[in-house]
Amino acid sequence: MERLFLPLGSYENILAQIGKWKVISIKNLYEIMPVAISYQGFAKQIRKLESSGFISSFLFPDKSKYIYLTRKGVRLVPYGVEYSNSKEMIIHDLKCGIVLRELLKFENFMEGQILGDKSEGLSPDAKILAKKKDKEYVLALELELNQKSKDRIKEKFKKYSSSVAYHYVLYVFQSPEVMNAYTKILQAMPEIVQLKIILLLDTNLSNFNFDFKSAVCFFKERPRSFESIFG
Repeated sequence: MERLFLPLGSYENILAQIGKWKVISIKNLYEIMPVAISYQGFAKQIRKLESSGFISSFLFPDKSKYIYLTRKGVRLVPYGVEYSNSKEMIIHDLKCGIVLRELLKFENFMEGQILGDKSEGLSPDAKILAKKKDKEYVLALELELNQKSKDRIKEKFKKYSSSVAYHYVLYVFQSPEVMNAYTKILQAMPEIVQLKIILLLDTNLSNFNFDFKSAVCFFKERPRSFESIFG
């Protein structure tokens, strides 16, 4: 009779990290795991979790293997999310992951987490615990690869302006046209809304690259550098 496998210890840590990032390549996950282990040993643990039904995987066109929690795995991770691997969601979530991981390299951003269910209330793609001049605040993160309707954008801006959970929100864009559309809408809104919304453009954003330091930002009715806003 086969013994029941319970993912404890290092297996539990792996599931927690996958839940934190929603979907992530095995290579990226190995690089951020806090415990030192050989890549071969790590890959063996991943295979065990997958064969036991706690995670699933897919291959991207670049031949990289990406993993995510199954429904069985989600039950073991408090903030885990069952993954919907449609093509559109894959592209969005992979880019969201690289955006958050790169942002967390900034000295004033202390920790962050990819968020899950967006069906109810105001739930951004991710959130970051940040600080400025020793004062902590929570920054919401929204990755906008496609333009939403004007009414939907305005409604979300209004919700963020009155939110007590998020002090600011950072919208990240890859398309100049989409950012310009959001900028025009934001400029026409009351000052109380504009004080909480930050827009950022990186035309070279990809599944593997995000350069926030040289990105174009818009905040308080004018272009700003990333450092001048968050430094």
